Amino acid sequence: MVKTEWRCGASRDLPVNTTRSWDGGAAAKRMLDAAGIGSDRPKPEIAKRGFLLYDAGNLNLRGSYKLPFADRIEGRLTAIAAGIRNAASRLPQTDAPPRERDRARQIIDHYEKRMADAKEKNNESADGSGLRRRPSAHRLAMVGTKLFEVPLALHPTRGAAALCDMAARIGLRSAGGSLAMGIAADGDDDDEEDAAGRGYDVRQAVAVIDIEGVLVDGLGCLRPFWGMTGYDGIRANITAALADPQVRAVALNIDSPGGDCSGCFDLADWIFAQRGRKPIWAILNDAAYSAAYALASSTDRVLVPQAPGGVGSIGVIAVIPDLSKALENAGIAINVIQFGTHKTDGLELLPMSDDARAGFQADVNLIGERFVSIVARNRKLDAAAVRATEADGYLGAEAVSRGLADAVAAPDQAFAALVRSFQQEG
Repeated sequence: MVKTEWRCGASRDLPVNTTRSWDGGAAAKRMLDAAGIGSDRPKPEIAKRGFLLYDAGNLNLRGSYKLPFADRIEGRLTAIAAGIRNAASRLPQTDAPPRERDRARQIIDHYEKRMADAKEKNNESADGSGLRRRPSAHRLAMVGTKLFEVPLALHPTRGAAALCDMAARIGLRSAGGSLAMGIAADGDDDDEEDAAGRGYDVRQAVAVIDIEGVLVDGLGCLRPFWGMTGYDGIRANITAALADPQVRAVALNIDSPGGDCSGCFDLADWIFAQRGRKPIWAILNDAAYSAAYALASSTDRVLVPQAPGGVGSIGVIAVIPDLSKALENAGIAINVIQFGTHKTDGLELLPMSDDARAGFQADVNLIGERFVSIVARNRKLDAAAVRATEADGYLGAEAVSRGLADAVAAPDQAFAALVRSFQQEG
């Protein structure tokens, strides 16, 4: 059996494309073809630049290159944001030695920081704020409307109440006050950064990151705001906390019914890929359901308070209104002119056809299966067992017995346990 000599040779200086979709197999083929791997005149240096790992003992074999994160765009090797996220999520499962995995992790961190810096610079050039202060009313309305008539990972009862509250807040009033729990008690407004410019508080060397209310993609601020928390803010806060020399561990302070599927599973994969850098615990300040549980399950440890604190609701829902009967009863006829059979699928003014319903159900099933696979991986559970929960929620000790949480503890007790865990390590 040939011994594999995994090395990290990825380039740090590639341009970054944040909009291109990712097909790892196709990207790898293009890079290897350009490098002539397998031909009479290979140029392995070209290939090494776009893969996180390579086999130093078999440079001319196509299988010697692992975890692509780049592609060839108009003949130029370019790092792809989606490829970087994909490589990051797969890195912990590789058989490369720890030293090379650490080097690969540093490459990913380098690109993550570049992208975060570029995004903040672009935001500041537009509104002078970046992901820091209050998003505009237009942005809030835009984010809010994205949560309707789309697949959601949301608790069916708690989520409905949260959505109604969120809708009432948009454009009307701010949700004043901070998230109350045993860890945080400083009373700062929940939409402001701290004095150090961070979106989290540091307590006893722990970065406390609040995740509250409905979860949305692209809120544009670091803290929970008007009943919502943005996946972009969560990711930016964790990235900063992992690089913060004052921080030895991260606590995700969660009280959420879930939310948008868009952005959720990519973030869950990314959080999972951060395991081993610093301890990351999910400390539930009541509950983490659906999308919130997808994030919680990706951490090193999940601690749930006694009932009614809970986890689960591992499922997907899409609510699509049908107003056709109401319009008919009101004597209103709707004339729709369309091009494309499926153009009006889900249009609330028309009855839903069987084909349209089947199409939406297929989409929901696809997203639901991805949710199941993420939880099964994160919690080391059999996928069939996760699927068999049928999106039910579990309170306190039952969540632990199901393997969905690690221990029952009030938030302040959970926080103290996290502090003890790294203090004992020295």
